[in-house]
This record gives sequence, C-alpha cells and structure tokens, in this order.
Amino acid sequence: MIGYAHIQFWPDHRAALRIFVVDEPYRHHGVGSQFLQLCERWLKKHGIHSLHDEARPDSVKFYRKNGYVEMPFEDPGGGPPSLQDVAMGKNL
Repeated sequence: MIGYAHIQFWPDHRAALRIFVVDEPYRHHGVGSQFLQLCERWLKKHGIHSLHDEARPDSVKFYRKNGYVEMPFEDPGGGPPSLQDVAMGKNL
C-alpha cells in the first residue's frame, strides 16, 4: 500500500478528508498530488461539490499547491475544530 484516504460524506454535496497519508518513501515525488486528484475526481463523479480538510501545519503547503484555500471546516457532526490544524477546502 502506498497511500490511504478516509473520506466522510457530509450533507449539501460536501465531504471531509479525515485522513490522507502517503508512505514516506513515496513522498515528494508527486504521488500524493496524483492520489489527491484521483480522490477529487471520484468525489466529483459522485456529486460532491467541495472537499474539506483540517490540515496539519506541515501539510498546508501541499494542499495549497493542489488548489486548496483556507475555508471553514464546519463539521455537520458538531465536532469542535482542531486548534492546531488549518481548516482548508477546495471547490470541486
């Protein structure tokens, strides 16, 4: 296994990227960006309009490189926002 993504479907055609990881030897070779794009295309085919994430500070550059911007997380389950992470998202 090279990577793993855990995606949670939300109401209003939104989804959350709860876990996104690429195995260490495959990082910094474009694999993560390709995997993220694959997830985005799959979600778009299934009617999802936006993908949200609470990015660790050391991952913010990766998400920005892939078109993500700071965007409210707004967890419909009412979970509290992460204090150390950055709420980001992308309109698909």
